[in-house]
Amino acid sequence: MNSFQKPKKTTVLEKRQYFEDSSAEVIEAIKDHVTILSDNIILIKEVPYPSSFSCTILMEEAASKKEALDFEKFYLIIDVRNTQRPNSETRRKLNDLIVKFCHDVIHVSFLTGKSPILNTAIKFVMFQTKLSSFSIDKNIEEALNSFRKKANG
Repeated sequence: MNSFQKPKKTTVLEKRQYFEDSSAEVIEAIKDHVTILSDNIILIKEVPYPSSFSCTILMEEAASKKEALDFEKFYLIIDVRNTQRPNSETRRKLNDLIVKFCHDVIHVSFLTGKSPILNTAIKFVMFQTKLSSFSIDKNIEEALNSFRKKANG
């Protein structure tokens, strides 16, 4: 960075849900929760208080990164270890988003830590999507092992 460039301002998300009236800075902060881990693995770190809006932003950003990097098929990690359980409206939206955006996904890993409540909510959401290849893992290492198992049959 040269002396004329300003450092990127980082917006810290508050402990609340975000909706369509969110500022451009907040939307960028939500998008920053999506990263590329390797040539075909995308990580989504869910925001602390998910909403239909924030989940849509996250999935659209993951789809955008997938397209930009020209992944034909990819693995997806969704980290929900530091998030609240989504309400029923958000769970319904997640069902729709997973069906819409995950047609090119080889396997989805949900990182839940040790949360039996989140594990149950995820199983409920995934059952309704009909996406057959997913796992519930405690951490990224377990997710990568799940991916290897899927790749090796």
